[in-house]
Amino acid sequence: MKGAVRDFRLHDASGSQLFSLIVNRDSLLFYFRPPAVRSGRFSLRDLERSFEEVRENNSGEWTVRITNLESARRLWAYIVAMSEFLSGDGDTTQIGYVNSNNQRCQGHRGYPGNDHLQKAYRMECLNEDCGNTYGANGSDVFQRKCPRCQGGAPGIEF
Repeated sequence: MKGAVRDFRLHDASGSQLFSLIVNRDSLLFYFRPPAVRSGRFSLRDLERSFEEVRENNSGEWTVRITNLESARRLWAYIVAMSEFLSGDGDTTQIGYVNSNNQRCQGHRGYPGNDHLQKAYRMECLNEDCGNTYGANGSDVFQRKCPRCQGGAPGIEF
């Protein structure tokens, strides 16, 4: 492919390069660049569960090898879905906040929680060998425990 464009860079409205991809002969290598990784919107564990070849490189970037159209569509659907999540108003409901139980807030999509005037937030357990995702009321994020590995309350729809 000498002379042809082989890489693509995707920037957000502020100019941060969130993603890029490199075109190879038999695949695309999709990169989650540092601003995307730091955003807290995406999960390496989610990617590892959904795609065959996922790596974290020495720069802390995540790569996903895409070998067919179905995988490309699945990756794009994941990116779009996770981009719909918003931070809450308080410090503990900001995307990326990690509480003392190693549970990360991944934001809300405006859906109501099951407590008075609360929104349902997507939470991710960061404990090794867990990676559970579940829903929690905004008022519980700061103290929430994982339902799978820490005996926390069952998650709610988010």
